[in-house]
Amino acid sequence: MPIELLLTAGPTREPIDHVRFLSNRSSGQLGLAVASEAVSRHWNTTLLLGTGGIDPPAALTRCCHPFDTTDDLQSLLGIHAPKCDILIMAAAVADFIPRQNSGQAKLSRHHGPINLTLDPAPDLIAQIATQSRSNQTIVGFALESSDTFQDRCLCSRSCICFGGNHSRAAHANMRGLVLGVRQKMVQYFRTQIPLEKNT
Repeated sequence: MPIELLLTAGPTREPIDHVRFLSNRSSGQLGLAVASEAVSRHWNTTLLLGTGGIDPPAALTRCCHPFDTTDDLQSLLGIHAPKCDILIMAAAVADFIPRQNSGQAKLSRHHGPINLTLDPAPDLIAQIATQSRSNQTIVGFALESSDTFQDRCLCSRSCICFGGNHSRAAHANMRGLVLGVRQKMVQYFRTQIPLEKNT
């Protein structure tokens, strides 16, 4: 039977009001590259792709499910994660989420200055890791300025850390980063994971 792959990619967009949002510079390029490799291996691939990144190629449009916020992604993971054999968390998920001013369509400059309260976002990869099956493989990837990501990934025996790349270096050489991590992932797949799972 083909392997069931679930992959997250691209940015989250956390609303400040009905017009503005906080996001990041993630394009989703890394996740799209890995998803394309999986499709070429005839894996059953589900791609959860953040709005605001690059558009998926035609070969991935049928398996693509868009999301905006961290909450949207969390809901999609709740639906798709229990069924997958491999989960690759490559999305650039927010670290903080603004508290919205309920009922205010657009914050006006005439009412400023304003203060935004940012609450910590849920750690989605940690949540998934604690609920994973023993025969699931979870691959973690994140952009960090320290070694904290690897510490978080090691909280679960089923979570593989491919690296927490330094934010400044990654921004300076995104193409090299994408190619390097994709190479590591593909090498892992080819040496550790069969083309098909046992029935």
